[in-house]
Amino acid sequence: MATPTATEILSVLRDLTTGPTRASAEAEPGLAWQLPQLEEYAKSLERLVGRQREDDGGRTLRAQLMYEDAKHDDAHRFIHGVLAAFESRGTSEERAAVARARATLYPGGLSSITVSYEREVAEAAAFTNRLQGDAVRPGMAIVEAAVPQVREAEREAREAVEAMRVKLAKLADLDAKTTLVSPVHELFETRRNAYSALSNFAQNVEFVMKTAGPERAERCARLLHGWKKMNADAQRRAQKSVDGEDDEATMILPAPA
Repeated sequence: MATPTATEILSVLRDLTTGPTRASAEAEPGLAWQLPQLEEYAKSLERLVGRQREDDGGRTLRAQLMYEDAKHDDAHRFIHGVLAAFESRGTSEERAAVARARATLYPGGLSSITVSYEREVAEAAAFTNRLQGDAVRPGMAIVEAAVPQVREAEREAREAVEAMRVKLAKLADLDAKTTLVSPVHELFETRRNAYSALSNFAQNVEFVMKTAGPERAERCARLLHGWKKMNADAQRRAQKSVDGEDDEATMILPAPA
């Protein structure tokens, strides 16, 4: 699928934060708090669009903001949270806003976005599956001796990745022309949870590596091999994500510090 451009996403943000659509969101406490975030994001995006116009080879929003602070990921979650709420309430103005956003972000239907996440989910699942294998058992024992909660962190990461896989499968089963956006919102939320759990596990391992000797640190490092490769691949795809040129672009979160 072609990556939405900065201009396309900005048009959706403006639609949700102005006029009758804004009034609908302000009337709902669960949505009103998100408007300032969306407005702030729109301002950042406007500056980005201005820079892209100055540089005709400029990358899209997905490639640029990813490295700054993952605002793109947050904005998509906020956008789809508002759209999902509008979808369930269903006034004429709200339904129209959902239709406009859907036509802008997913012209090929919502299920078409699954291609953007299939590789990412597969890589995350491969990473958590690898943590069950004999090859990493020595490293896991070293980390667990220093940080007992790492086993719980590993379990949470595995379950969160599985939840993301289930949500992606649900989205893939939808009719290509479905009008629903709530399944996309669910995918973004579970994806956020999965990367948070993966980051928590990785940080536990890295904490132990800082104080372990060279040999023990090397064993611990094997636990993170898949994690680092997964993020490197995702960042490589993000760098290739120029307007309409990369069908495998994914939204990523920064690797843990």
